[in-house]
Amino acid sequence: MGLFIIVLMSVATVLLIRNMNKRIRHLPDTFGDADVAQRDAEIARLDADLRLPAAEPLHPGKDGGETPGRGAGQHPPTPDPS
Repeated sequence: MGLFIIVLMSVATVLLIRNMNKRIRHLPDTFGDADVAQRDAEIARLDADLRLPAAEPLHPGKDGGETPGRGAGQHPPTPDPS
């Protein structure tokens, strides 16, 4: 029984290696410039966002939305009772 399992695993390994080699052969030598251009555009957009002046920093609220000026767990100011 043990020999059968070893032979079965060996056959499965050989088939997996052949399939992997076939898929690797079909990959391009280099990936397209579209990926590089998209990454550069994303970096430029993030840099532009960092350079924008902001009145108040945005902090995530309890419900997942962003609330200006309040950090997570901080409550809005309560009205003065007088």
